[in-house]
Formats: sequence, structure tokens, C-alpha cells
Amino acid sequence: MKKRLLLTIAGPQSAGKTTAFQIIKDHFPYFNFLPEINPYTFYGKKHLGGAFNDEKTEILIIKKDLEQLRKIKKNTVVETGIFHLVYSEIFSPKKTKNFFQEYLNLYHHFQNWLIFIDVKPEISWKRRRKKYQERVKNLSKEKQKEALDRYKKNLYRLYPLWLKYLKIFPFNKIVIKNSYKTFFNFKKEILEKVNLILKNNNDYFL
Repeated sequence: MKKRLLLTIAGPQSAGKTTAFQIIKDHFPYFNFLPEINPYTFYGKKHLGGAFNDEKTEILIIKKDLEQLRKIKKNTVVETGIFHLVYSEIFSPKKTKNFFQEYLNLYHHFQNWLIFIDVKPEISWKRRRKKYQERVKNLSKEKQKEALDRYKKNLYRLYPLWLKYLKIFPFNKIVIKNSYKTFFNFKKEILEKVNLILKNNNDYFL
């Protein structure tokens, strides 16, 4: 029995994951698409964001993500997927190790490809700063500065973990550097890479 294809789109904050996800959705509509599970899934606009949250929220996210992966019945594109472990490792390396094995057990049911979009933390911060300032604008000046400083620190703190999980991801992977690309070139490379995956895995597609 042929395995379904699972294409995971992952990368640091403001790397272009959601943009890449939408590009693929627009051009390859016959895939099943699973958007990223994130704090807004549970808390909506009450959530202020901030690169990572707390252990309870990260565990909720991972459990929900695993739940939706278990239900996959067709070729699927998922945003972040196993790379949610980047965040949970901050709080609980032991639980993260167990979740990593749980993800692997699920991923082994698929023909796996990863498109990892790499940006440096200073670029993530540059792209994200205005949006995050808007989120915290109702806080006091002191609280705004505290929140922004924490968010910036977290971007730098998480970046090595993104690279760690990129290295140990045991399936096919493609890395796209997106620190300085124009949207046109980014879109072009995304479509080229997906078409390459399709070409190399044509037995798995409709």
C-alpha cells in the first residue's frame, strides 16, 4: 500500500511559513491543508503572542497537532507539525523527547518532505516588530518595553533549536533561505521545490 505524502512547512517566526503555505494552497488545491495550531486556536485575540507561551499552552498545541495528524487520509501540507517541539523543549525537554517519538511514529506512516524556511533572528525581529508593537499598545510603556524585550530575546533563544530540529528531522528536507528574498523570488523557489517533490514522488499523487 502506497503511503500518503506529508509535506511539512517549518521555520522561525516571520520566516514566511504561512506565506509559503498559502502559495502552495493556491497552486496545488488538490492537497489537504492543515494550518498551524497556535495559541489563537485556544485563546483567540486574548492571546498577546510572544514566540513561545507557557508549558500548558505548548502541550495543548502539540496534542491538538498530533490529533489532526492522526486523522490524515490524503496527501497533506501541514504548517509547523513536528517543529512545534522547538517551543516545548524550552519548558520540558523530557516531555518533548516523548512527543518527538510520538511524532516520529506518526510520520513513519507517510512519505515525508520538509520545506524549512530559514531566516536569522535579527530578520525575524525586524519583520515582526511593528506587528508585535501593535499587539501590546494597550499596555503601559514599561510593560510594552518588557514584552518587546522578552519577545526579541525569545527569537534569538529559539533559533538554535530550529536548527537542531532541522538537523535531526530524519526525512527528506529542503532548506530555503529567506532573509533577503523578494516575494517574487520566494514564491518562485517555493513552487520550484514543490514541483521537484511532485516529480520525485509521482507515484504518491492523485
